[in-house]
Amino acid sequence: MTHARTDTDGVATFEVVPDAQMRLEVVYNGARHDTGVVDTEITPLVTVATHALSFDLVSSSGLPLAGARVNLRRADERFVTHARTSAAGRARFEVLPGAETILEVVYHGASADTGPLHVVTDRAVELRTHALSLALTDSTGGAHANARVNLRRADGRYVTHQRTDADGVATFEVVPDAIMRLEASLHGGVRTTAPTQVQADTRLAMQTVPLTVRVTESCTALTGQRVDLRRADGRFVLYRRADAEGEARLEVLPEVSHRVSAKRDGVTWTSDAMTAPAALRHDFAGAACAQ
Repeated sequence: MTHARTDTDGVATFEVVPDAQMRLEVVYNGARHDTGVVDTEITPLVTVATHALSFDLVSSSGLPLAGARVNLRRADERFVTHARTSAAGRARFEVLPGAETILEVVYHGASADTGPLHVVTDRAVELRTHALSLALTDSTGGAHANARVNLRRADGRYVTHQRTDADGVATFEVVPDAIMRLEASLHGGVRTTAPTQVQADTRLAMQTVPLTVRVTESCTALTGQRVDLRRADGRFVLYRRADAEGEARLEVLPEVSHRVSAKRDGVTWTSDAMTAPAALRHDFAGAACAQ
């Protein structure tokens, strides 16, 4: 017949004739609640109390995850409103008694939902994420610390990044069944894993391959000679010094093109672009040295 909005005290008021038999219907946060028939002489004030519907997002190790977006949706999945998880990992909504609703969390590039919830009392729902890790090691099994690892969606879109720790591991928390890629960036190259559906704590492994360069002059090892690693387009990445046998060892990601260069007495040698593993040799005097 008509409607009103609740005021700052949460009260909506209607003027009705004496002895009116009326119904009040509350519409709030995507749900409706009917009070049933009210005798306005007996019950001039009708109170409807909402229920607290809370969503707790915790990590694989049980720590709260703050800043995640939580959407409140109707049972037909239509969006109603949203909140962010607090420092305690909780997002809270007030819903009407009997509401049929869905909670959906969006975190680190993927979403998960609770399925339909029938709310008849205060209720808290918890979702625990899974740990998705990348272990980055060299060809001897040593850890690559402080390497950048990007978390990407299955379609390649960037989400966030971490640095590998002292053990060469970067870890991300993702919602169950998220399909993600991990991308390592190291020594001028980038390599990305295939899409992975995360249904439990998951650790992926990636290993670099050796690129060795032996530098000599008239077949004599050039101990301490600087050898530069460069991208295929020639941009400098890093350098190593040759050991007592004149060998500089570099570790690079597989299937990534690089060049190496060395300069001695004003003469610069630069290799062709190649992918590792590879073992190169260069003699600045042009001598044909025994392997």
